[in-house]
Amino acid sequence: MFHIADVKKFRFCPRFFWLHNNGQALPRIQFVRMEEKMTELAKEKLKITSFFMGQRNDGNEVFQQGFQKESWGINVRMEAKHLRIKVPLMQKTDDGYDIYFTYLGGKPKGDDVRYYSDQIWVMMELGIMIKDIFVIHLNQEYVREELLDIDQCLSIATHFYTSKGLPSYLITDHILDHVHGLSSSLEEMVRVYQDTIPDPIKLPRCYRRQKCGYYHQCFPDELSDDHNSVWTLVNSSNKPQMVKQGILKLEEIEGDMIEGDRVQYAQIMAARNGGIFFDRLAMTNWLSKVIKPISFLDFEWDLYAIPPYPGMRPMEVLPFQYSLHMLTEEGLKHEQFLGVGDCRLDFIESLLKNVPSEGTVFAYNADGAEKLRLLELARQFPQYEEPLTALAARLLDLAQPLFMGLFYDVRLGGAFTLKKVIEIINPEFAYANLMIQHGLDAVELWRKADISDTLSEQLREDLFAYCKRDTEAMVELYQYLEKLVK
Repeated sequence: MFHIADVKKFRFCPRFFWLHNNGQALPRIQFVRMEEKMTELAKEKLKITSFFMGQRNDGNEVFQQGFQKESWGINVRMEAKHLRIKVPLMQKTDDGYDIYFTYLGGKPKGDDVRYYSDQIWVMMELGIMIKDIFVIHLNQEYVREELLDIDQCLSIATHFYTSKGLPSYLITDHILDHVHGLSSSLEEMVRVYQDTIPDPIKLPRCYRRQKCGYYHQCFPDELSDDHNSVWTLVNSSNKPQMVKQGILKLEEIEGDMIEGDRVQYAQIMAARNGGIFFDRLAMTNWLSKVIKPISFLDFEWDLYAIPPYPGMRPMEVLPFQYSLHMLTEEGLKHEQFLGVGDCRLDFIESLLKNVPSEGTVFAYNADGAEKLRLLELARQFPQYEEPLTALAARLLDLAQPLFMGLFYDVRLGGAFTLKKVIEIINPEFAYANLMIQHGLDAVELWRKADISDTLSEQLREDLFAYCKRDTEAMVELYQYLEKLVK
């Protein structure tokens, strides 16, 4: 018996499917905080008061009997040819069934049309007449007031949308046009599942956006302790061809093999020149933008699907902690904040009180993180819009020297996280000696404390230590780059 998600895994990669279903499933990480299930919220949106609720392991007779008594079904389980699906919401009408899929995001695009159409195939195999298909999704324009308005927070889409937010295909027509038989695919899935593990085949999907969780298990030769290995070359699609040609080291790569990437150039030059590349002139110019006093800022936050507090939109974050180090004439100073619940106002007031009113403020990956958080808070709290926007404008991304190819140490092995960088330039500030060593672990622990509204003294100390280490590491990196220039 397979579930609909298995079909998606199999299409992605038969080896991925085999590993997941043979006791090697990857851990599930809950990036988005969802206090109530989407189907429950959709039920409220559709004002459903009378319905039957599907349960795990239901047979087909359960939903058939359910629709004899009720016109609505929620989490309806059914199966055809040993493929099980769970339909979020179904309504029986005189002309057939209306199907409501749920999507934990903004306007739905057609990317998942095959996933939807596969479920429709199962329904058709069971003789279910499909009338209309809808997708219930988050309305990212909605701003919560004191009370949550689910009717405004959720939207019901009849169209898929383009990347520019414009309506494109009708959902019903587009999904029905993509319904194809799954019998041969299911037979192949059975064969693969019962056979030995498939051989790995490298495709762009293996590493697009981020590497598959099984990537290094499939291609262990690339997980080399040799920092000069050609496999550490970033942003390159030519590595397999290089290896086939016998080019195994960064220093062996010729100029015409570089794909116009400054970081690739920095990596190769570092390998040829004792392990470090440093563009002194460019770095001097970059550092000339720095204005004293210099501050180093790091936030921790949680991401909510449904806005829990006034002023927030769906899929917005709530910053609950910051660490701030300041290099002043009197020396290095430190301030920090940690709260639970709706601590945004306290967070803002503490931050604006402690951060210097002038000078450069460094953050690591600032544009995609701290800067966005500040601008969101400025919108949520108009009374602080001016100082928060001004602070966001002063942010400078301390990761830029690495991403711009101004500095590279071969020991980085192609990784540019702050954790990896600090391990190289000053191991005393590595994260291994902390109780909390990863940002997601910090968020998970904070969530539990936030739900119970109790933050133990030990957890408070551990969270402070983790966030503080981020800004300590930034201070070390900045001073290291300054020493290289001098």
